[in-house]
Amino acid sequence: LWAIALALLLALLGLLVFLLQPKRLAARRARLAPARLTTFLEATGGFDGLLRGFVCRSVSPEGEVSGEITAARPFLDEEDLLSEGAAALLLDSLTGFALWASGFSGFVTAELGLKIEEQARSGEQMLVRAWVKEAPVKPTDPRLREQASLAFELRREDGKLLAQGHQTMVCIASRRQRLSWALQLRCPPLQDFVWSR
Repeated sequence: LWAIALALLLALLGLLVFLLQPKRLAARRARLAPARLTTFLEATGGFDGLLRGFVCRSVSPEGEVSGEITAARPFLDEEDLLSEGAAALLLDSLTGFALWASGFSGFVTAELGLKIEEQARSGEQMLVRAWVKEAPVKPTDPRLREQASLAFELRREDGKLLAQGHQTMVCIASRRQRLSWALQLRCPPLQDFVWSR
């Protein structure tokens, strides 16, 4: 009898938590995001020595990530020029993190564009900004996937633009994955438990 009562109570509590909008928890998620960036990057599969030098300065609930990274190897190639591949990895990882910080999970890159405007000098601090331009919306046609539009900038400390990029991400998560991520976004203790493993 106790087991049934406990199960009903947990189900009711779960439904209540699920009904809360994840946006209400966005400020908490943004506050905790800088500390979770390393965990997020390690889980994405693109994490290598390159991104360990990124210092996250702020994350907003609307999905804007800003920080800095030093222009050094492996971010610079053999000729001490800004590596397009490294800048693209930074773009891909941080825009994905910005989308997660704004309350959306289960998205992958569908299209990515990057333009190097100017070269960085070795040892120079570069300011990084990645943000959600257009949040995902459910398409009216069920055959289509949700997609989000994101942007990226890499600047010198004086504000001069070094590189800029854009990214389109689409949701490929199964219903089960989306339910799990939705529960994590809506239930902070569950998210804390999952991230701590």
